[in-house]
Amino acid sequence: MGTLVCRIELSKTEGITITVENNDDGIIQTAVLNGESITLKSAGSETSTIVQKPDSITIDCKKFKLNAGTIECISQQDTKHTSGAKYEVSSTTDMNLKTSTNLQATASINAGFKGTMTTVEGQTTTIKGTLVQVQGNLIKLG
Repeated sequence: MGTLVCRIELSKTEGITITVENNDDGIIQTAVLNGESITLKSAGSETSTIVQKPDSITIDCKKFKLNAGTIECISQQDTKHTSGAKYEVSSTTDMNLKTSTNLQATASINAGFKGTMTTVEGQTTTIKGTLVQVQGNLIKLG
């Protein structure tokens, strides 16, 4: 890294802009505080942006990585996770999926559930299908 070009701009209408230019590596970092939002931007071969407003934080980047001893996310309203490709959740120890009301799992093609000892339990349990296969060395019904 060579010499950096640093600027601080103060404006009564635009707020504060801090810019750091690393011309050797082609990276420009900008922080803008404009009275409505705080925007942090790092631009090089890719660009990442963090925008904080009084009611929201938006992060746009190519790769988002979070490292912590413990992560706790609490939402007072709906929570949604969407992936444009493969979505994976894994744990090296126990994992729980729990709801106080209804749980719905849907797959457009195949759905599987596997375990060394697997239990499906309910007051009313329905298994439906055009073809239902039950396999095992010992099958107990009733």
